[in-house]
Amino acid sequence: RSIYDPICSNLFARQSEIAPEKLLRETIRVLDVLIDLHHNHRDYLKDLKFVIKNLQTLPDYTLSRIKNINLKETEQEIEKIKTEIPAYYLTKLISRAQEVDAGEEKLILALELKKNK
Repeated sequence: RSIYDPICSNLFARQSEIAPEKLLRETIRVLDVLIDLHHNHRDYLKDLKFVIKNLQTLPDYTLSRIKNINLKETEQEIEKIKTEIPAYYLTKLISRAQEVDAGEEKLILALELKKNK
């Protein structure tokens, strides 16, 4: 085995991978800027931010796409995102999360009541 084998195997390894927390933080920062700039899309962007920040259900490539939005053409970029991730989809994710939260509270309460008997 040559001493060059480890070097050769890592020669073209991807070095620019972003840590998930950093990607999340940068995506939220871009969304905050967009929320401030585009009052006509504010509700949609706030829902998108909530889904990304609190539910974390969107894939990393979607976060990367949002993070890399061209800030000179934000109106067109927002419209593209709205076609890729429709408002009704975000609403459905948020309502499902609320249903799950309500179900968890009922379960916890039921377990507490059972334990206290």
